[in-house]
Order: sequence, then C-alpha cells, then structure tokens
Amino acid sequence: MIHDKHEAFRFKYDTKAITRVEVNLMHDIKKQLYYWSIVYYFLTFAAPYIFIEHECEKTFEPALFYMYGAYLFLSGVWEIKKVMEI
Repeated sequence: MIHDKHEAFRFKYDTKAITRVEVNLMHDIKKQLYYWSIVYYFLTFAAPYIFIEHECEKTFEPALFYMYGAYLFLSGVWEIKKVMEI
C-alpha cells in the first residue's frame, strides 16, 4: 500500500516525464480538446432544435441520440488512446 503512494509521487516529480507530456503531447491535445468541445456544444445546444420530431414536437429524433452516443464513444476512445501514449 505504501509502495503505491511512492509510485504515484514518482511521476509527479519526474521532470523528464512532465516535460515530455507538455512539449510532445499538449499542443495536439489542446487542439483536439477544442474540437471535442465544439462538437459537444453543437450536440447540446444546436442539434436538439435541428433534430426535433415535428409530428408531436415533444421528443427528439433517434438520430440525435445516436449522434450523442457516437460522440461519447469516440471521445472515450480518443482519451484512452492519449493516456496510452503517455
């Protein structure tokens, strides 16, 4: 148990690893996070008005739920991929 704490702090004070993350990965991650944010805000605020079902006007088209599910899946895969690169 105590050994696990030492492992957690090893990365925190490993300046080479921190520099590698900041220099090599952060520029790409920053651009992609902006992209994922734009997609999220589109799905949250704009898409419900575009994909509203016009017959009853009380529910959304199933395509909206599929798009949001695809967003969740793809952003999750992207995050796992980035963690594996570190």
